[in-house]
Amino acid sequence: MSADPSLSPVSRRAVLRTAAWAAPVVALAAAAPAAAASGATTFALALGQNPLVIPAPAPVSTTTLSVQNIGASTASGPVDVVISGMAPDGFTVGAVPGSGWSNTGGTSDDELSFTWNGTLDPGGSNAFFLVIQYHGSSPRPVSGSLLITPTDPGIDAVLLQIQMPADAT
Repeated sequence: MSADPSLSPVSRRAVLRTAAWAAPVVALAAAAPAAAASGATTFALALGQNPLVIPAPAPVSTTTLSVQNIGASTASGPVDVVISGMAPDGFTVGAVPGSGWSNTGGTSDDELSFTWNGTLDPGGSNAFFLVIQYHGSSPRPVSGSLLITPTDPGIDAVLLQIQMPADAT
């Protein structure tokens, strides 16, 4: 078998130079799918007022629930959350959904589901109002809590503490 005269031999230096330039490209190409598959958390939930104090004599107060982009780049939803814990403590939850938020199911005295769907720049947030009302029969002081759980396991749940101090006499 004879060598092909049209092919010139490749120097070791050329091989090393090509390998040095190719290595970062290969590393970048390998890192991109790994980051996408890692499920890196991009969103967080935050409450506007926690604990939520419902002053006497009113049985109702409001706070905000927001989704925040804690990532380094623009991110898009949906983010689904479930609010639970109302029934045992006598609280109900209503909402005034903001832009991009919608009520996706449940009842105000058991469990409510909401979905936020939109796009947020890094550091951006989108909120809506939660209306918390007490319908229980226990006299003040009363306290309770609502658990707000995202369906995405990469987003931490938040616990809203509710306090209803004794009536001022």
